[in-house]
Amino acid sequence: MPTSPWVVSSYCNEEESACLEARTVPHGVEVRDSTDHGRPRIAFGVGAWTAFLEGYSITDA
Repeated sequence: MPTSPWVVSSYCNEEESACLEARTVPHGVEVRDSTDHGRPRIAFGVGAWTAFLEGYSITDA
């Protein structure tokens, strides 16, 4: 799986000062702060990311 471009979370809006961006990488998914790209990224393996998405629902937001 090639690395994809960063995508801003759909929960972000123009009023938010800090949001998340994510992208797929060969080993899974990386997540970073959208306003400070110099901060460390969080990397999730495919299994961990899938489990996170399966455990999350819109009612949790």
